[in-house]
Amino acid sequence: ILARTGTPDVVISSINSEFVVKRLLELPCSDLRKLHQVVPFALEEHLPFPVDDAVVAFSRVRTDADSTLVIAALARENDLQHHLELLARVGLDPKTVTLSELAIARLLSRSQTASTNAHLLMDIEPTSTSMVLLDSDGTPRAIRTVHAGITADEEGPIAEAHANSILSVARQTLLAHSSDTEGLDVILAGSAAGIPLLREELS
Repeated sequence: ILARTGTPDVVISSINSEFVVKRLLELPCSDLRKLHQVVPFALEEHLPFPVDDAVVAFSRVRTDADSTLVIAALARENDLQHHLELLARVGLDPKTVTLSELAIARLLSRSQTASTNAHLLMDIEPTSTSMVLLDSDGTPRAIRTVHAGITADEEGPIAEAHANSILSVARQTLLAHSSDTEGLDVILAGSAAGIPLLREELS
């Protein structure tokens, strides 16, 4: 891609969503230093493995007097290191490693044509789908993971069932947050984003 397009101004590269765990966590503290200590342990309660060999990142979504809502993500160190080595081989040295939804929100805000609409990011891979709903300020409002994906060569009842599962979760998410989704834009990512029929169906 770099050989064909030249040196880019901005690069956003993400680890496949199958290798990342994301959760919205309500925590009984608001101090940032305390959150750095608490988030990994709070995230570990939702996982079948320890966080010792993983990288954890989080961002505050809402802060009250005695509690904070954060979006937290976890990736294994080996998976992250492999991805960084892949970028290094083509001369890319990431300045920031962050949550994909925040990276895309920042990219949208830098665009001269960026709108102030809410966005539903749908990362559709062959075996799973990750959705993040961002309000018009770029703040994450909901995270959903569906254990169903879409591939270009998949057809028949199984493919239809997977598509229905994804659309059902997307519909439920938007209904639950209807006040935050006026003028919604949908952003497709993942390996299924290039399937024309999928884009038409989602529209």
